[in-house]
Amino acid sequence: MDDFTLTVRVLIVAIAAIWIGITLQRETRTTLDWAWSFLCLAVGGMALRGLISPDNQLAIAVLSVFAAGGCGAAWLVSRAVFRSGAAIRWPHLLLVSIIILPSLFDRLLMAGDSAAVLGDAGLHALRESLGTAQSLTSSTVLVLAFWEALNGWRADQPIRERNLRLAYAGVYVSCLAASLLWADNIEGPVAVLIPLLAALTILALGSATIIYRHRFPLPAPASVWAVRAARMPRPEPTAEETRLGRLIERTLQEDRVYLDPELKVAELAKRLGEPEYKISRAITGPLGRANFNQLVNSYRVSHAARLLADPDRIEQPILDIALESGFASLGPFNRAFKDSEQMTPREYRRDRSGGTHNVPGDLINFG
Repeated sequence: MDDFTLTVRVLIVAIAAIWIGITLQRETRTTLDWAWSFLCLAVGGMALRGLISPDNQLAIAVLSVFAAGGCGAAWLVSRAVFRSGAAIRWPHLLLVSIIILPSLFDRLLMAGDSAAVLGDAGLHALRESLGTAQSLTSSTVLVLAFWEALNGWRADQPIRERNLRLAYAGVYVSCLAASLLWADNIEGPVAVLIPLLAALTILALGSATIIYRHRFPLPAPASVWAVRAARMPRPEPTAEETRLGRLIERTLQEDRVYLDPELKVAELAKRLGEPEYKISRAITGPLGRANFNQLVNSYRVSHAARLLADPDRIEQPILDIALESGFASLGPFNRAFKDSEQMTPREYRRDRSGGTHNVPGDLINFG
């Protein structure tokens, strides 16, 4: 193995290990986090396999099985990145398992004395069949991964979202073509290096995509019931609901109970001496909010915006401002703030400071 190929393998393993470590240390993990970690495990296993002594057949067999899941993992990542509310369910796991199982069976055949039972010709035919089945299912999910990126492309999307989808699809196809087509038609060290460079490129592309999606998440899909409710005309609020709505607003404004991250609608109802259902009706009726959380978060975001615009707090970390404003963690704060202000807290602070300060908290966060 030449030095450059060795360097590429080590770099792939290092990047994959770092991302898996980031996922494990996160307090909450999304479908995208799990899918991306699975892909890192597969790609890292593929690279690590070439660093292990050929005598360690068990380790090579285990890494080969993990590496076989790379195509399925790439599809799961594409679903999670480009499909709002995507979840990994048993049909998806079943399809990925179908891709992995041929490699597992093949390794079991090679580990046992299968040739004595099946004969050399029979063993060869069975292994060929397993390889063909794996190639067909792998090709299917690779097409699905490409389709996920372009399926949701729309002209009315933000330009950065459209560019992300096009770049992802273009680089993805180029890497796969180089790895599957070009490398199969050449021999020597270059045939090994090309798939490694393609894997490294996909890791780099995926890393940028994951960071982008955490900063700019897709809006949550509306449920069927929410869509139907939005289409139905709302009844005029009663005088009692209007009175209670004003009382809720006054309590939030004067007592600033929204600064309590544990505040629940039941606690607000108890504080006002009213039934919980009446509080909810006043929030969705005269106050025009979708739910209690949306109402409370609007006050929290406004409070945070004032702190972010305060020149005396320019050095205060964004996480501290989030906690001080009533949010329990950075992730929900970033999402609520961006939904309200159409920019991240970091961008808001820079905009209010005229871009003349190095804003604390500019390090990438994944909330």
